[in-house]
Order: sequence, then C-alpha cells, then structure tokens
Amino acid sequence: MLLSNVFFKSLRDRRMSMLFWLLGVSLLAVLFVSLFPLVSDNEALKQYAETMDKDMLAIFGIEELDYSTGDGFLNTELFGVMLPVLLIVFAIGLGSASIAGEEDKRTIEILISEPIQRSRLILEKYAVMVVGIGMLGLMVWASVAGAALVFSMGVSLVNLAAATLSCALLAMVFGSLSFGVGSITGKRGLSIAVGSATAAGTFVLNAISALVDSLEPAKWISPFYYYSSNQPMVNGLDLLHVAMLVALCSVTFVIGYVAYQRRDLRL
Repeated sequence: MLLSNVFFKSLRDRRMSMLFWLLGVSLLAVLFVSLFPLVSDNEALKQYAETMDKDMLAIFGIEELDYSTGDGFLNTELFGVMLPVLLIVFAIGLGSASIAGEEDKRTIEILISEPIQRSRLILEKYAVMVVGIGMLGLMVWASVAGAALVFSMGVSLVNLAAATLSCALLAMVFGSLSFGVGSITGKRGLSIAVGSATAAGTFVLNAISALVDSLEPAKWISPFYYYSSNQPMVNGLDLLHVAMLVALCSVTFVIGYVAYQRRDLRL
C-alpha cells in the first residue's frame, strides 16, 4: 500500500535527512539572531559598515550594511548569502534524487511495477521537493521569529515571511532545474552538476551586472535578481519578482514532465 503512494513513501525514506536539515537550519538561524545584541550597539562595526564599498555590497544584492535594526541585520547576515546557499544545496540534492536518484539506485523499477501512472509518479516526486523546501522555510521563519522575541530584535514578521518565501522560491528554481534534468536524462550526477553550475553562474552574472553598466540588462535572466533586488526582509514582497521565480520553476518542471513521459527508463 505504501508503494502505491509515492509521496508518502519518499517522505518516509528521507525522514532522517529532513530532520537533520530542519534542526541544523533552525540552530543556525537562532545563532545568527543571538548575535544581534552584540553587534547592534557596536560603534566600531557601524563605522566599518559606513566605509564599505557600495559596489562590493551590490555583488551580494545588498544596498548597505545595517546592523542597527533587526531587519537590516537579517537582510545582511542571514538572507544575504548564508541561507540562500543552504536552501539551494538542499533543493538541488532533493531535486536530483527525485527521479534520477531512483534510477541510479535501480529502485525506479519497483515504483513503476506498481499500478502508478508516470504522470502521478513525477507529480508526487515533485510535490515531495516542494513540501521539503516549504518545511525548511517554515522552520526558518518560526526559529527566527521565536528567537527575535527572546533577544528583543524587533523584526517585522511580515517582512520575515516575505524574505523566507523569496529564499525558498529561489531554491525551488534550482531544485526544479535539477529535477527536470534528472527527469530528462536519468543521471543524478548530471542533474546536480547542471543545477549547481547554473546557480553559481547566475549568481556571478547578477553580481557582474551590478558592477558593469554594459552588462546591466543581463540581470533580468538571473534568478538572484528577482530574489535580492527588492530586499524583501527590508521592503516586503515584490509580487512581480515572486511571479518570475514561480514561472522559472514551472517551466523547468513542465519540460522535465513532458520529457519523462516520453523517455525509455533505464531499468
């Protein structure tokens, strides 16, 4: 009976790794929040922040270093680089393991031997990735919100939700890409490589576009632009940017979905 429900089977198979990820990201978030009282009143750090080169900050999608407010601190330290990288790594790993991982382990034969249509199989596998990233994002929000109350950080819970959602959607873009490549090729290593290389490449492209005027139009093709340019931890959600991230996820999933329906599986 369990095999006939790919969604719950996949969640069960990954329950321990999911638990470690949830605990690890939660502890990291609490650690960052606990540092705020130490840096918010540090005059030397404020002077350093004022002297930081704006072009260098633009590389990471940050307009200015602000350690005096909770929103500014989290925007710089947690949502600037650390959390996006962690969620992208998680998403790529989960996306590449969904279809291609089953083929690499030769367990795909067990799944398709059940009375399950390919369309249902791939939809439930994708749903596992969506739920996994969603759970991680929810844990981040809850951990930061709770710790912010303890350490009197005074952050906007609405902006925190906006930043967490944007970060989760950014990770979903590259997770969906790895999922799609794995569905097309059945090769987990290739899906990880493509997802990772694209994430690194588009990050660099977004950074360069902020420094070189002639390359500024290139920012529109980088998912990182739609994640960081509006700085949702400070300014709230930009619905157009959210729509663009969702569209990128949808395109890669649909391509993988169609290709998987027509492909001969490696059994």
